[in-house]
Amino acid sequence: MDYSLRLPNEMVTRAFHYLSQPDVLRVARVCSRWRSVARKVPGFYAHLILDGDHFNKLPAYEQRIETFTRQLRDAASAGFRLSLVISVQWDADEQLDTDYSSDEEYHHDAYDLDEIMPKLVREAVIRVLPQYLPRIVKLHVAFPAACFDDLQQSLLYPAPELSSLGLDFVGSGEIGEDEVLSSLSVDLFNGHTPKLTSLKLANVPLVEGLVIPALSRVPTLYLEYYADMDIPVIASHFPAVRHLSLDDITHVVKDHENIRPPPWSSLETLVLTVTVLRHGLPVMLRALITGQRIPNVYARLLSADCADIGIAVPSFLKHFQSSIHLSLFELDRVEAESYPLPLSIPRDRDTYLMELHTVTTTNRLTLLADVNESPSAIARVATLLWEHITDLRFAYSGKELVLDTFVSLPHLTTLHVILDIRVNGYNIGDSEDGQLVVHCPHLDRIVVYAP
Repeated sequence: MDYSLRLPNEMVTRAFHYLSQPDVLRVARVCSRWRSVARKVPGFYAHLILDGDHFNKLPAYEQRIETFTRQLRDAASAGFRLSLVISVQWDADEQLDTDYSSDEEYHHDAYDLDEIMPKLVREAVIRVLPQYLPRIVKLHVAFPAACFDDLQQSLLYPAPELSSLGLDFVGSGEIGEDEVLSSLSVDLFNGHTPKLTSLKLANVPLVEGLVIPALSRVPTLYLEYYADMDIPVIASHFPAVRHLSLDDITHVVKDHENIRPPPWSSLETLVLTVTVLRHGLPVMLRALITGQRIPNVYARLLSADCADIGIAVPSFLKHFQSSIHLSLFELDRVEAESYPLPLSIPRDRDTYLMELHTVTTTNRLTLLADVNESPSAIARVATLLWEHITDLRFAYSGKELVLDTFVSLPHLTTLHVILDIRVNGYNIGDSEDGQLVVHCPHLDRIVVYAP
C-alpha cells in the first residue's frame, strides 16, 4: 500500500526540493503521482552533454553528435526540461603537427574537419536549438569562433525557463586569424529571459553603448579572458550585476592619474583572478576596487615573481579598514565553505600566488599565501600591515618564516598552528635561548591542529 497517497501534494513537493537534481529524477520514477509532482520542481530536468573536444576523425564527431541529438529528442518528447552542455572544438592545424602528419588519410580527415565541421555543427546542433528553447533551463555552449554568428541566429527566440547561460568561443575552426567576432545581437532571446540569473561569457565581444536587454538584468556574471579596458563597457552592459567574477583579466590601460572607476553601485561581491605587474594591479581594475565600496571581495593574485604580488597588496588593501586574518597554510572551515568560483578551481604551481578575501559578515580581511611560494610577498605584508593582524594561521613546517618576518604582532588575539610534521615537544614561541621571538601582548587563544 502506498501511504504517500495520504500526503498532500504540497508536502511531497517540499520533499523534492531537498533532493539533488539526479535524485529528483530517480525518485520521480516511483509512480505517476510522484512524477506529476516532480515536474513542478526546479530540479526536474534532463542534463545532457555533448563533449566533442577530443576527436580527430570526422566519423567520431558525427556519431557523438547523432547520439546527443537523439537523447535531446527523447528527453523533450518525455516532457523534461533541459540542461544542455554543448562543447565542440577542432583544430586541424594542431593535429597535423602530430606523428601522423605523413599519413595521407589523416591529412584528408584533418582537411575535412575544417571544411565540414562548421556545416555539421550548424545543421545537426545549432539549427535544432530554437525548438527546444522553451524547455531549456541551463545552456552552456563552447564552440569555435566560426560558429558564433550561426549560434546567435538560433538564439533569437524567447527562452522563458532559462536560468543559466554560458557562451565560450575558444578554438580555431575555419575562422581566419584576421577575422574578428561580431558583437552579441541586441535581439538575443527576443529580449525575453525572465528567469535568467547567471551568465558566463568567454571571448565574447562586448561593444560600448550596445546593451542586450535579455542579459542586462542578470545578477550574477562570470567573465573570462577580458582586459581591464573592458571594465567600463562591462558596467554599461550589466548595470544590475550584484556578483561579478573576472577570471584571467589582463592589463591594457596605461597608468594615468585621471582614471575614474565606472559607477557600479549594485556590486556586492567581486571575485578576481589577475596576474599582477611590477607596479601592482592593472590600472582600471585598481580604480574599480579603490573607487567604491564593494562589501565582499575575493582575489587571487598571480605573478611569475612573488615580489610583484607584495607590491600589489598595499594598493589593493588601501581602502579596507577591517582587521586582518593572515593564513599561511589554508583557510579555516567557515572561509573554505564560502570559497567562490573560480577560486575553488586549483591553479597550476608554475606561478606564485596570494589570495585576499574581505567579507563584511566576518568584518575581517583574509590573506592566504603559501610560505614556500611567496616569501617576499609575505614580508611585504608584514612590513605594511603587521599592526592590523588579529588572526594568524600557519603550518608548523613554515614557522621559520613567521618568526623571521614578524617582530611584533600587537593586536594578534588568535593563533592557529597546524602540526604538519613531528614536533618532538619543541616550543614554537621560544628561541634556543628561551627568549620570546614574536611579541604578542593580546594573544589569548591558541588552537593546535594535530594530523
